[in-house]
Amino acid sequence: WYKGVTIAGGQIRKIDLSKPLESVGPGKTVAPKEKIDMAGVGYAKLTAIPQEGASPYDTSVWWQVYPVGTDGKPEEKYFDFNDSNPSKQFALPAGHYLATLNVGEGSGQVEFDVKVGEMTEKVVVVGVGYAKLTAVSKEGASSYDTGTWHVYPIDSEGKPAEKYIDVSYYNPSGTFTLPPGRYFATINVGEGSGQIEFDVKVGEMTEKIVVVGVGYAKLTAVPKDGASSYDTGTWHVYPIDSEGNPVEQYIDVSYYNPSGTFTLPPGHYQATITIGKGSAKTEFEVRVAEATEKSVVIEVGYARLTAVPEEGAEPYEGSCSWYVYPIDSEGNPVEQYIDVSYYNPSGTFTLPPGHYQATITIGKGSAKTEFEVRVAEATEKSVVIEVGYARLTAVPEEGAEPYKDSCSWYVYPFVSDGSLAEKYIDVNYYNPSGVFTLPPGRYQAVLTIGKGSAKTEFEVKVAEITEKSVVVDTNLEEKE
Repeated sequence: WYKGVTIAGGQIRKIDLSKPLESVGPGKTVAPKEKIDMAGVGYAKLTAIPQEGASPYDTSVWWQVYPVGTDGKPEEKYFDFNDSNPSKQFALPAGHYLATLNVGEGSGQVEFDVKVGEMTEKVVVVGVGYAKLTAVSKEGASSYDTGTWHVYPIDSEGKPAEKYIDVSYYNPSGTFTLPPGRYFATINVGEGSGQIEFDVKVGEMTEKIVVVGVGYAKLTAVPKDGASSYDTGTWHVYPIDSEGNPVEQYIDVSYYNPSGTFTLPPGHYQATITIGKGSAKTEFEVRVAEATEKSVVIEVGYARLTAVPEEGAEPYEGSCSWYVYPIDSEGNPVEQYIDVSYYNPSGTFTLPPGHYQATITIGKGSAKTEFEVRVAEATEKSVVIEVGYARLTAVPEEGAEPYKDSCSWYVYPFVSDGSLAEKYIDVNYYNPSGVFTLPPGRYQAVLTIGKGSAKTEFEVKVAEITEKSVVVDTNLEEKE
């Protein structure tokens, strides 16, 4: 359709331009600029060929047809005929048009007139040729299973352009459709690479073989020799230099996979595997077109720690913080924790075998536990931590809605002799309705809003919620 006219079933049908337009048929344009009362349709048959007198291409092309305005300039919007026919017939309103087409990375264009009831035929020469590039491990060998190609034009000075003109992923044998000229192609197979220069001639096929010497290393993390692999792991692979030392920057990495296959240039490598807080290293050799398989023993076990208010109870639902410390040979926890988990009251830790201490903090309550980790085993432990909740709400009078102004809460524990501690245990700013997570016991809260302040005492019981409204006059001094 074009400018308010739909060509459907060989008939001309006007469109109601007061309604939103929808695409009809294979083409698409923008809304017409003006309404027309009559329309005449003609035809244009456009054929893409590689050179004068040749047969049409037998490959896919992409046609775009632009109406040409009275000023001789093509409009910005075009008919988008997205089929792949190199010889395409168009039904169009009478007028002058510009057609462009792409064959691979080659392109051409032609202008033509459409007259009512007549057929216009145009041939468009698009000079392209073909390059079939195949990556192999050695001369005469079959191609690799995968590879990534980048093709760059070579300029008049013999230098490849900075930006590639074509690319092919995952295909070790790629065919490229290109304008005539000289090109530079790079191929990557895993961490190995190769390159080649070649010429493309119109209508001809150039075939090139590129040797990329790579081999394979399949590394599997296991808890002991002969065992099944772990469920997860992170590998880093480092080349080993001429002095026998691994380089600082890894050449390849694999996340979450305990059994990783690496495609590498021939040479000597070191791989590190990390599972949770455990790690191990191994060295291996890679040879061209060969597969090296190696199991790497890494000793880790699991500890699942769950915070509960009492033995046998369900876990807490609120957030918490776990810190896990190794215990040294003298039975003391080290200063620096080895692992941490936030927000989850039931945390699973993957650790080297040994003896550990975990601390759990929920609000202002905390607890400790010790546990043992054994290789490939799971230790489960419930940790009793006694906390409860106090929800304090500032109101102007009993039964009223809470204040909306910001305020300050300070919460002080009562100590064993019944006196009030000098140092507050918790604080909450801005929120007139504060929830405090505290160890069981008796507390006093001090509330300040504006010029007003008030105090209240309350009790906290394990796993229970205490709710209390605190009356405060924002214009008066302290109320008790």
